[in-house]
Amino acid sequence: RVRRPPRMQALGQLRALVKGQQAQLATLSRRHAQLREEGEVLRECLEASGALAPVRFLASLHRRRFAEVIRRHPGPWPGSLDVVMQIRELAVATAAHAGAASVTPMAAVSRALRGGVGSMLSDFPSLFPSQVYAIGGADDNAETLC
Repeated sequence: RVRRPPRMQALGQLRALVKGQQAQLATLSRRHAQLREEGEVLRECLEASGALAPVRFLASLHRRRFAEVIRRHPGPWPGSLDVVMQIRELAVATAAHAGAASVTPMAAVSRALRGGVGSMLSDFPSLFPSQVYAIGGADDNAETLC
């Protein structure tokens, strides 16, 4: 029997380890797909039976994921959007950056946000001035307007 140099033995061992890990990953991937499918079927059954409201499920999922992000990335969070919107200046800045289309949905989200949006309504016309565009038509002399 021919003895291989130590470097070749180490390389052979490394290849065997990688091959074993690839097999483990393939097994885990298949099992993950099975569990995902089972979870989806279970959710469908619970929703169909009325035991689980889809909106409640999604809200709970969102809360869990958000909590995980906060756990992984702790920081000096000054407060929630509810808190920010209670400070008039911050409510105005938030609305200005989010745009006019965001104001009504923000007010609909919660009572606290509704109060914050209400505090900045007097600033609404200056933040989002109304504009009317007239396209086409004719003047008094029947000349086409551009």
